[in-house]
Amino acid sequence: MTTPNRSAILALGNFCHSNRELAIAATMNVSLTEPLKRFVDDEVREGGFASTSDDVRELIRERQRRKAEDALRALIAEGLGSGPAEPVGDVFFAKQRQRLAKA
Repeated sequence: MTTPNRSAILALGNFCHSNRELAIAATMNVSLTEPLKRFVDDEVREGGFASTSDDVRELIRERQRRKAEDALRALIAEGLGSGPAEPVGDVFFAKQRQRLAKA
């Protein structure tokens, strides 16, 4: 049995946990070229966002989702490429619990 790609699992986990937003938001200043600023301003006007911050947060969330989807696809491809599935029983799961308890 192969070990899943650790970075793919972390990306998927980060996406899942990042969707629990905290009430306290950090502030970040971003420099944009004039065409990018116009684009964001237009998105706010046309897309119904309350502010440029809302628009930028949504763009970041979209990228997080895309990265998580890519990570999941990589894990699926890795699983499909690892060969035929083999049945596992209680011994396998006991070993996995022991391994995780040591981590």
